[in-house]
Amino acid sequence: MKVLEDTGVMAYAGQGPRLKTKSLVAAALSIHSVEARHAAWVRDILGGQGANTPAPVPFDKPKSMGQILAAVKATGFVAG
Repeated sequence: MKVLEDTGVMAYAGQGPRLKTKSLVAAALSIHSVEARHAAWVRDILGGQGANTPAPVPFDKPKSMGQILAAVKATGFVAG
């Protein structure tokens, strides 16, 4: 579950620079903040220490679409 929440945050961050329409930027930012809160809660539920600290680093590195797809595929939760 942690991987899916983290990839949601990183995917929105990675695709943000590609957005050109103000309304899309606003929508993506609102979803990004919700995904970040979900990721923090999952980390807290998992024990809140080390890599599970709700906010282990001050800034998340954006990831490419390929990196996100590979991470999600590796979980086995999604076929494809």
